[in-house]
Amino acid sequence: MLCTSGLVQQGLDLFASMTTKHQIEPKLEHYGSMVDLLRRSGCVKDDHDLIRTMPMNPNAIIWGALLSACRTHDNMELAESVVWNSENYVLLSNVYAERGKWDEIKKVRALMMENRINKALGQSMVG
Repeated sequence: MLCTSGLVQQGLDLFASMTTKHQIEPKLEHYGSMVDLLRRSGCVKDDHDLIRTMPMNPNAIIWGALLSACRTHDNMELAESVVWNSENYVLLSNVYAERGKWDEIKKVRALMMENRINKALGQSMVG
């Protein structure tokens, strides 16, 4: 982990103590809390490293939080590498739109069509 100062370090220590001190196996919700802590602290690379090493498959909420962090902290390279479902394609498209990267939006639309994702950009997600 690169982001290890102040309250972030305290959160990382508490998370680690779940298994080392209390013999509690972290659940997806615990990992989600850590992802959120790192996201809010701007530790986007650490966030991605944590997600990649989780003992369970991350869900759409966790991937969405990482994409949100990429958007907030302007990490386009990482955002592009984690897109995998329609919601995330839309988030990536929004990141591009905020930066006026219209050619990139066209590429996202082409990827969505190629992967048969029917969600139209610019429409809200209905769950």
